[in-house]
Amino acid sequence: MRQYYILLFFIFSSCHDAKIVPTVIAPVLTLPGITPKDSISVFKNFTFRFAIDTAQVAEGDSFTTIVPDISRTVTGIRFVPSDSSANTHFSTDDFKRINFRNTLANGVYSYDAVVSIGTKDTLFKNVFNLTVNPDFIKHLKYESNIIILDERKNYTSPKPIYFGTKPATFFLSSQPQMPSIGMNNIDGSILIDRSVLPGSYKISVSAKNSKGFTNFSDVVNVSIGGVLPTVPGFVSFNEEIVPLIATNCGRCHPGFGNYHISYNQAENLYDRINRPSGDSKKMPQNSTLTDAQIATFKKWIDTGKNP
Repeated sequence: MRQYYILLFFIFSSCHDAKIVPTVIAPVLTLPGITPKDSISVFKNFTFRFAIDTAQVAEGDSFTTIVPDISRTVTGIRFVPSDSSANTHFSTDDFKRINFRNTLANGVYSYDAVVSIGTKDTLFKNVFNLTVNPDFIKHLKYESNIIILDERKNYTSPKPIYFGTKPATFFLSSQPQMPSIGMNNIDGSILIDRSVLPGSYKISVSAKNSKGFTNFSDVVNVSIGGVLPTVPGFVSFNEEIVPLIATNCGRCHPGFGNYHISYNQAENLYDRINRPSGDSKKMPQNSTLTDAQIATFKKWIDTGKNP
């Protein structure tokens, strides 16, 4: 138990007639280790917060918070769930993050933080809220929505990211139909066999879990053997960026016609061509690109800097 005291000092009835009341030290507050926020001077102006303090995950997912913002060094931090039944479903690491295991059932969970400085503790309420939501599969997406391959190459895509109750089963369809493009039905990765014919293919995915089916149309576009995918807003380096560079930049910078050089320097190039007139670092130096050309270059970057 910790005890806290109020100190009662001198009381003056007037400047000329002072009556002194003896100092009294009396216990006024006894708590089992945790005191209200800011009740102790050591916590004055102290802040503790997660910049992102809410999250929603699918049932069966694990999750780790970001590192919290702490205004100064602390002795320790422990997290306390509002529902004691959630005690065994999380841990705390050396970075003061909350690591949620994948065993939390459907529901909303709130967590408090008990912060220690020296021998003093204080409680911060509702520092993080987690919603576990069983649902149909939703928001399915792949690392890239465009796959470009040479002929006769085997390929396995990364697994998709999605929300919803797990486990799930995945099914693929391609347009036009191509039996050499398949899917790992367990993890959702796209499998392209080296026998696939040159062409452009649109990939749609169906995902099934305990709630039912969800269809995701045209989630990935595949280009085999140099046939460009028909994607709205797709910009090709060879078809659109190379002519732009050759006409406006090639005399001084012939190397930028090389895909790998321009890929690595793309953001720097865009910064230079997008500078205002009169800027000493603006390129090209003796001319200027049109707004449409600059927008095309930016779209090439935004759509994945495709070859």
